[in-house]
Amino acid sequence: MRVHIIGTGLLGASLGLALSAKGHQVTLEDTSPTAQQLAADLGAGQVITPKATNAEAADPTAGTDASSPAAHPDIVVVATPPDVAARVIASALEDYPNATVTDVASVKTRLAWIENASASDLAEAEAAGFCPLSPDLDRAEYPLNGTGA
Repeated sequence: MRVHIIGTGLLGASLGLALSAKGHQVTLEDTSPTAQQLAADLGAGQVITPKATNAEAADPTAGTDASSPAAHPDIVVVATPPDVAARVIASALEDYPNATVTDVASVKTRLAWIENASASDLAEAEAAGFCPLSPDLDRAEYPLNGTGA
């Protein structure tokens, strides 16, 4: 499976490590070059450069090798902080129209845009391939818990 992870903090990098260990093709994207490179160095996936322009965003293969997993991911996982998750999810749905887009925003309540969305907006997001998740993960069990474990 080809998985593109946007956000390489604790959740995104841990997911990338687990998926890579199972043999899946994983690509990583993060606005923080440091977090992105750390995740890649630990084996969570291959770093790609985010699309820089709207023209590139309109072409899901822009800025990537057409044969790379980032060009046509099966699944896009948004693993960003909750305050930016809705914007990143919306961009991912546009950038990767043939992928299923999901999130691991570490919140116990629904994302604000879901809470305020109309039924038709939610149906449209679901039809476009969005599948929200809400994990409850114990930091001590994952390798990026800040202890170097």
